[in-house]
Amino acid sequence: MDNEMEFEIDLRDMLYRVLVQWRVILRGAVVIALLLFGYKLATGLLANLDPEALLKAQNKYQIELNDYEATGEQLETRIENYREASEQQQIYNEKSALMEIDPMNKWVGNFVLYIDAKYQIDPNLTFQNTDPTNRILMAYGGYLSSGELYTDILSKTNIVDEIRFLTEILSRSVNTDSSTITVTCVGKSEADVTEILTLVKQKLFERYDVYQGTLGEHTIEFLTESLYSTIDLGLDETQKNNLLKITDYAKKIGELNLELEEWEKSPVPRAKYGLFYVIKQSIKFGIIGGVAGVFVMAGYFAMAYVFSRSMKTDSDWNILGITVLGNLWRVKPDIKQNLFEKWLEKLLRRSGLDKVIIEGIGGRNWKNDEETQDRLIVNNLGGVLKEKNLSSAIFVSAMDDAKAAELVKNLDKVDSKTPYVFAGNVLEDPETVKKLGDTQDVILLGKRYETKIDDVQKIRTLLSAFGKSIVGSVVIEDIG
Repeated sequence: MDNEMEFEIDLRDMLYRVLVQWRVILRGAVVIALLLFGYKLATGLLANLDPEALLKAQNKYQIELNDYEATGEQLETRIENYREASEQQQIYNEKSALMEIDPMNKWVGNFVLYIDAKYQIDPNLTFQNTDPTNRILMAYGGYLSSGELYTDILSKTNIVDEIRFLTEILSRSVNTDSSTITVTCVGKSEADVTEILTLVKQKLFERYDVYQGTLGEHTIEFLTESLYSTIDLGLDETQKNNLLKITDYAKKIGELNLELEEWEKSPVPRAKYGLFYVIKQSIKFGIIGGVAGVFVMAGYFAMAYVFSRSMKTDSDWNILGITVLGNLWRVKPDIKQNLFEKWLEKLLRRSGLDKVIIEGIGGRNWKNDEETQDRLIVNNLGGVLKEKNLSSAIFVSAMDDAKAAELVKNLDKVDSKTPYVFAGNVLEDPETVKKLGDTQDVILLGKRYETKIDDVQKIRTLLSAFGKSIVGSVVIEDIG
């Protein structure tokens, strides 16, 4: 049944038990750090002595550096391109005649130009002359979309100031079947459309005089002309898109600037070869090993605590039905420390962290000296002895006889009226039970973290076989 008892884990006590082993943890961490440092240093130096491996590392570094620099250049180029596009879009939005037109009141004007080459078929001829109509038609059509015409018109109007803006509002279409050319102009007002179309007509008459001599006899005639106002929702959408482009460009520039900032903050590729790199990496691995070593060693002590079958806290004694009558803290003799350990302990004590880490977390209080602790134990035992009507306190233990005898002797010095007797180690010396005589109630001396649960159960069973019982326990712990 005792083996089935569940013992709780006190996290505060476990943390104390781990931290109190800080010297061992520190030494283990230093060993692991030195091992990793040496391993990395040796492998790094060997790699640098290999010409093939060294060349490979140099090539890899150059590639990484080129990629890094290319990324920054690409980001800067894209930002500059978007800035130029934004500036061009801004200029377009300000100067474009198409952007000035009200989509709900768009003026449209056009005229149809008919060209007659006076060509007739002569029935008396076997081979007919070529009809020049298409040639003349293409000549006029080409002129109506030529830079020459646009330049002449721009020199005579201030409606637009660049050819690219003029081509947006002025267009022509050629119909070879009907030998006609339709010229169309759009604008923000009736006056603007009329002005542009009038200039086009004037230039056509001037061109007619030239083509009469170069292309042959023909006539031109304006068949129809119209001028009206209309609604153009498609133009409204186009204008909105052109305005939104400025915002889109600004957004993209902002995103790219953030990417550029991140790139500038990112570490520049470093050469992963050479003595300096090897030493730096070795130190880095050593530090990582040291930190890992701390956790590994701390984890080891934590697991040892969890799986240990020793009596850890007062509650463990209570679970076994044994009342803890008192605790005795005994400071260990000074431990020989190296310079680093002395410096670290001195730092902890100056900062007060030694009390927080050990006394605070462990819930310990070691301010009282050993004599005061002994008096407190004697007072507690006095009440038990009086209740049990005992004239002496008989101690047994499962710990070192010399240590136990010394502790009991110190208690006896405090209270000379009541005999305090150490009978011995019950498990190691079977004669101990006989030394108890007629005494039925004994006190068990235990040691925190060392006295085993199984040993306590064995002692209790053994005493019970002889008609004796444990009235309580006194628990000691070495600190420091």
